[in-house]
Amino acid sequence: MIENQPERHKQNTAASVRSVHRPDAVEQQAAEWLVQQDAADWSEEKQREFERWLGSAPGHASAYRHVRKTWQALGQLIDAPELYDSGLGQRHTPPRQEVPPYPYPAPARPMQAGEGAHVPGGGRAGPGSIRFFRQGSRSTITWFASFGMLMLLAVVFLVLPQGAQNPLIALRADYLTKPGELKAIALPDGSLMELDGNSAIAIGYDGRQRQVRLLHGQAWFHPRPVVPAGGAAGAEERPFVVAADNGHTRALGTQFIVQKKRNAVLVAGIEHQVRVSLDQAAGPVTLLPGQAVQYGADGFGPVVAADVDLAQAWRKGRLVFEHEELRDVVATLNRYSKRPIVLRGGEAVARRSFSGVFPSADPERIIQVMERELGLKSLRTPLAIFIYS
Repeated sequence: MIENQPERHKQNTAASVRSVHRPDAVEQQAAEWLVQQDAADWSEEKQREFERWLGSAPGHASAYRHVRKTWQALGQLIDAPELYDSGLGQRHTPPRQEVPPYPYPAPARPMQAGEGAHVPGGGRAGPGSIRFFRQGSRSTITWFASFGMLMLLAVVFLVLPQGAQNPLIALRADYLTKPGELKAIALPDGSLMELDGNSAIAIGYDGRQRQVRLLHGQAWFHPRPVVPAGGAAGAEERPFVVAADNGHTRALGTQFIVQKKRNAVLVAGIEHQVRVSLDQAAGPVTLLPGQAVQYGADGFGPVVAADVDLAQAWRKGRLVFEHEELRDVVATLNRYSKRPIVLRGGEAVARRSFSGVFPSADPERIIQVMERELGLKSLRTPLAIFIYS
């Protein structure tokens, strides 16, 4: 379906707990127990009450384990530098203690009287289990006293900075897509565009040029051709230009693709020619069909051959990786995954090579292949997927 009117996107989320039999209610109870265990007034009586709650229903132990793992993973996540690329304020790292690596070790012995409860795969539950967040004040404990607060914190540090859904991008966008959504758009002058998943553009047409700014992601363009002055009535005389970061791509023919990558912008010629220029560079680069170039803060990279079919594979629902670094693969997957994917493990993991052809509608399958072929592991939480070695 082709859309022909700019749109602004607003998202509102709300959740309520109406029954203790709902899984989210049980998890909230588990989160409240987890926070109370770190309070100064935790007593043997409360410990016994917690143990009774833990054994009162089959799902309580698994809910407590899930909340504890999510909370501890969030503590590690807050230190992840890749989550601060959006410029949402200054980074703040709360003091915290080291936590066991996941998966968590099984208990070494049965629980003794007065000790914290052992939960399956969760180690010992008791005072200090979430101390990496604790400042020692009752106000801090109260603030994080529900699972809802935990989820809100995860949204602030994880969900909002992701791509086209980042409010700083969404508020500027005339068109944007959700992860996994492809959108065909007719621009005001009759030019055509296809927007990849988790992508956003802003339109800046005026009397001198038809400018489209790619804010995030990737797009294919088929501009209406320019007719020289004095042509037929209503002919288009303004150049068609796509701006991205510190560069501009001007159409000299018909089809081309512009993609914002992790630290660069990639331009690929599909039909006829395009001219790419930088804000501060000696001269432009002209691409023929089947050629591509990357540019960034350090200028142009080399002009390379580009397979036209592979460059457009995403338009047909396929993702093609040819010896790509794992961090670039994850960046691509985040245009399709409903949950943000976070790669942990530093440069040693981020620079590993990955290849394959996959359906774009199934990011989970690609993660499974990574685990099998690269020896990686994954942790799935309600709001994110963590990949680590």
